[in-house]
Amino acid sequence: MTQQRNHDDTAAVDELVAQNEELDGVVRVDATVVKTRRDVFSLRIGSDELVEVAEAAAAKGQNVGEFIRDAAINAARTGQREQWLSPSVAQALDELVKRYDAQKADQRRRRRSKASA
Repeated sequence: MTQQRNHDDTAAVDELVAQNEELDGVVRVDATVVKTRRDVFSLRIGSDELVEVAEAAAAKGQNVGEFIRDAAINAARTGQREQWLSPSVAQALDELVKRYDAQKADQRRRRRSKASA
């Protein structure tokens, strides 16, 4: 908008206000004001991932935005922010530790058996 046009628009509004006609032709619109402030941001996601997310959202009866928001909030509130291993890797690592501990315990039992024999 140029400075002259801006000045002309301001003058036109001032004239309508002076004539008490600034709201002539305005149509009332019923609207709801959101109580909490929301932000919008971009998310980089591959098309194959988006399809997967969209299908999961549809299965829960949600749109993609609701689904992503709920998942993110749930992760933030349940402390999953610190999770740096995928669930399958974490499970495999837990199993490895259990086997290692069992092997160590078995070795201790054998040593005790030999010592007492």
